Amino acid sequence: MMCNIWKMVDNTAPFLPETLDAYEVGLKTNLIDNQLRFNIAGFYYDYTNVQSQRLAGTVIEIVNAASARIYGLDFDFDARLSERFHFTGGFGWTNAKYKSYPNGLRGNPAGGPSLANQDLKGNFLPLAAEYTVNLAIDYTAPLAGGALNISPNLYFNSGYATESDNIWGQDAYTLVGLNVKWTSPDERFSIGAFGKNLTDKRILSYSATAAPNGTVSSVFAAPRTYGVTLGVKM
Repeated sequence: MMCNIWKMVDNTAPFLPETLDAYEVGLKTNLIDNQLRFNIAGFYYDYTNVQSQRLAGTVIEIVNAASARIYGLDFDFDARLSERFHFTGGFGWTNAKYKSYPNGLRGNPAGGPSLANQDLKGNFLPLAAEYTVNLAIDYTAPLAGGALNISPNLYFNSGYATESDNIWGQDAYTLVGLNVKWTSPDERFSIGAFGKNLTDKRILSYSATAAPNGTVSSVFAAPRTYGVTLGVKM
């Protein structure tokens, strides 16, 4: 059991500490002389006095959203297919919903003031994606006396709501990345390049309906980023 106590924000009303009772069962394996590993776990969280942020005008309030329950599965694997080829990945399924939230704040899609004291029972918790998948390949080959490592990766997210009212949110998206690095024969020097979000997806990381005029404030994750790295072992 974990218990966190937060302070009040500005002059907003006080709120209660939140409590999380967590239950988990799983299996960890190592097969084929440790060349293949996979883990699977199921979990159930009973969440009470859930602390939720909401934007009221220019003030971020912390309020208690009564209770929620979260359950799901996590799976990951690590396969060493050869000395040069390494394959990893994972899958997550999460069902995270409010069991009770009788006095929520619901944004108005048509504009205007948000609607207070709304029943948000059954809504998804903010930023809780139902499905996620990640895959990565790590391949190393000899080059110019040293070693060239190539590591492409992929991440899929089924999307999520950004607020408790579930009106605004991020649709499903896929991110693609790549890392390339050459290391000298004595492993002292290295030079590499990296790229993240190579397809330049526009990902909503935060969004809130600002009362009383219904304006939606949004923050987006980093766009396509890339660069080079240089390394020296002293």
